[in-house]
Amino acid sequence: MKKIFLSVLAIAAMAATANAQLWFGGSLGFSHSGGVTKTKEADTDKPSVNSFTFAPMVGFELNEKLSVGGKIDFTSKSTKQTVGDTDTKRTETTFGITPFARYTFVEFNKFGLLAEGGIPVEFSSSKHDNGSKTVKGDPETSIGLYVRPMLTYSLNDNFQLECGLNFLSFNAKHSVIKSKDDSNNKNITNTFDFGVDSRNVATVGFVTIGFIYKL
Repeated sequence: MKKIFLSVLAIAAMAATANAQLWFGGSLGFSHSGGVTKTKEADTDKPSVNSFTFAPMVGFELNEKLSVGGKIDFTSKSTKQTVGDTDTKRTETTFGITPFARYTFVEFNKFGLLAEGGIPVEFSSSKHDNGSKTVKGDPETSIGLYVRPMLTYSLNDNFQLECGLNFLSFNAKHSVIKSKDDSNNKNITNTFDFGVDSRNVATVGFVTIGFIYKL
């Protein structure tokens, strides 16, 4: 974790000395679900689920082709339910940091085609409250690598639209779940995927659109 923060600081220092252009992006969200099931016998409350996401992103445009930056991801999800006379609550929290780099291959008028590569590092924890009893889940740590293409369109000098082309992607991830009772017990998972799907280029689920703000 310390090495990741030092890397981000080194990137910021390099960008500052190079008089790089600064830009911002990210996401912020909250969701809630719940309700009740009504029958002739009784009314039963559905689980109450609250989710919060905070994911700021900052980048430094070193030159016309190359940008570097970092993302911070924080998510928290809580699920509450009453079973009989007992209140239960499950809380899941994830914190992640992702240093990344972007390289623009082609620019035509206001359009651009770039590739973004990043190394996400995540730390997850959970706990389950059952009445007066609290049980903590096993913590999980993961590190990954991704590369994905993106289309860009400059609305003006400050705002730039970005379109993620998710039909072409490369992802790898290594995750470790350590037993909270014995750190020698580990559950290790390695995943890898690479996809090219020319049949679904126009499918909405394969394309995401966002924007960044340049200073």
